[in-house]
Amino acid sequence: MSNPQKPMALTLQLPHGEISITKRSVLITTDFCVRLGQNLRVLMVLGKFNYERLEKPSVYEAGTFTVLFLDIVGFTTYGDNVALRRGVRALQNAIVDIFDTDDFHWDDPGIDNELIMLPTGDGYGIGFDPRVKDRDVLGLASQLSTTLANEGYPVRAGIAKGPCYVYKDLNYHMNLVGWGIIDAERAMSCGDKDHILCTDMFARSCLDAWSDLPLHDLGPYQVKGRDLHLFNYYTDHFGNPKVPERFARAIEPAKPAKSGE
Repeated sequence: MSNPQKPMALTLQLPHGEISITKRSVLITTDFCVRLGQNLRVLMVLGKFNYERLEKPSVYEAGTFTVLFLDIVGFTTYGDNVALRRGVRALQNAIVDIFDTDDFHWDDPGIDNELIMLPTGDGYGIGFDPRVKDRDVLGLASQLSTTLANEGYPVRAGIAKGPCYVYKDLNYHMNLVGWGIIDAERAMSCGDKDHILCTDMFARSCLDAWSDLPLHDLGPYQVKGRDLHLFNYYTDHFGNPKVPERFARAIEPAKPAKSGE
């Protein structure tokens, strides 16, 4: 059996020590760290989702992020607490199976994380560091949707790209606040079972980069007073090709008035 390959590292030899840089970490010799002081850590941090960078719950860092929001459809109709627990467990298991790889980390001290995980009870908001390609986000959304549908827990999903602040909340978990996550949740709320709905800003940036993506223009829709232009992501193998009920109701022609009215 062949040995697994070790991650390639770039090592810089310096007069009083060395710096070893890999994809995941920066290793600095103690001697060198002491001589240069604490500024070195700040200079070497590259990602937005670095747990140590947000030292306490008063530090907010701005950025533009892609956010995936999803929840289980019909969750409150499942019945007693045991049934609700099964649904949440299925959701968590699907997320772990798909995201628990060497490519994704969240709330992991000492490295640049790729994800922020935000549990909502019957769903999750998932923020992605800009290093994660939007095409990969679509692929992850379709995997989650298909996996949970096959297990009898269909979800609806919304994806948005927009401004957010990254911060550490009072439980010392990484968190997001801003219109990027709000629009993802509102896009999701427009969907029905198996829908993956994307905002215009996210969808058009994807189509500019990858014109072959199956993103279907649904047009504008107003959610809680905010105008959103949504796209439906689906193929014959995943998603829901039907126009969401909210959209269908909005575009239905007005019924003719009865005679005498």
